[in-house]
Amino acid sequence: MQRSICSPHRDLLLKKGIYPYEYMSSFSKFEETQLPPRSPFQCSLVNEGISEADCEHAPNVWKCFNFEDLGEYHDLFSTHADFSGLGIASSIEDDRCEVGSVYRYRHLFIEKGIRRGVSMISHRHSEANHPQCPNYDASEANKYITYLDANNLYGRAMSQPLPVNNFEWLSPEEISLQQICQTPNDATTGCILEVDMEYPPELHDLHINYPLAPERMTITPKMLSPTALNILNEMKVQPALKSEKLVPNFCNKQNYVLQYRNLNFYISLGLKLTKIHLVMKFTQRCWLKDYINFNTEQRKHAKTAFEKDFFKLLNNAVYGKTMEHLRYRVKVDIVQTKKRAEKFVASPAFHAFTIFDENLVAVQRKLTKLCLILPIQVGFVMLELSKVLLYDFHYNVIMKKYGDKARLLVTDTHSL
Repeated sequence: MQRSICSPHRDLLLKKGIYPYEYMSSFSKFEETQLPPRSPFQCSLVNEGISEADCEHAPNVWKCFNFEDLGEYHDLFSTHADFSGLGIASSIEDDRCEVGSVYRYRHLFIEKGIRRGVSMISHRHSEANHPQCPNYDASEANKYITYLDANNLYGRAMSQPLPVNNFEWLSPEEISLQQICQTPNDATTGCILEVDMEYPPELHDLHINYPLAPERMTITPKMLSPTALNILNEMKVQPALKSEKLVPNFCNKQNYVLQYRNLNFYISLGLKLTKIHLVMKFTQRCWLKDYINFNTEQRKHAKTAFEKDFFKLLNNAVYGKTMEHLRYRVKVDIVQTKKRAEKFVASPAFHAFTIFDENLVAVQRKLTKLCLILPIQVGFVMLELSKVLLYDFHYNVIMKKYGDKARLLVTDTHSL
């Protein structure tokens, strides 16, 4: 980062900025073409002005960055509130793409299908056996255990065609399974569907290590096998508290929301589509590809750990921002009086509070108005494509090459 910013600029940015907060009382001030005199920089809250060094710092910043008005000086300190904001702004600016948002029922429709990465143990115990093992048994067949990690998995998914705009429901008359199955991966129009699928029993043994189409579900004791229940009883262990998990399973899928590429992939491996409930089409293109490729190349040539992490996080920030849980946001008010604290605590939106000292309390309130404005459809498709990439590698690379000689032991989001 230091090498990407020239020395004079870098030295100025590493110092605390000076800003005339009380002077900026109207939008017209942003159009002024020079800094105000020293006195407007004074803060009436503490009745303090700025030092001689601070007084020299502001003009140096103005001159070094060649500002034309106070608006440009203001923007230097308020471009982005956090790293995720920088990432999403950079990605959109790079492609000049106007990504649309989905609202109301379309947003809830996509939200229902969000499933993050699969993390599970498929086979609980396995031991390697080859000449490099300390307890090698030459009388037994050689067996190797390897860990494979998908480099830049989300980056690869983000380089694929992603939703842009023109979101529309298809009428029953417009829905064509043949057309959906024949839609190429790089088509300009994609779709998200809600379907029912059957998982044929004859596929269960073949897919035992890595079932397709995982589901979010809450595991209850009634779902456990007799063997699992016996183990719990013998170990005197209580069943875990009810919590939702992402579970690969052989159950038939009901009202399953997925992207068309996932549907086509699952059908190619033997799942049977029994019904299509809803189809939402949209315009798609590889609008993040150049941004991802740029960051990937910069990371390859990075010479420090900071630079590697910086360009990796620029990619992750875009994914994270599209999947942000706006419902989990809270309003935080810092209060210094008992009367104001009691007012917020009495609010129906009150959530929690933190006492710092006898004169300072932070009160959390839930949002009373929620604007679902983030492009959740983009994050949804990224997650769906990442699953296709891992499933494709397992079934069409590993299993095709090794057959029943290969067994998946564990998977953790982006590794096998």
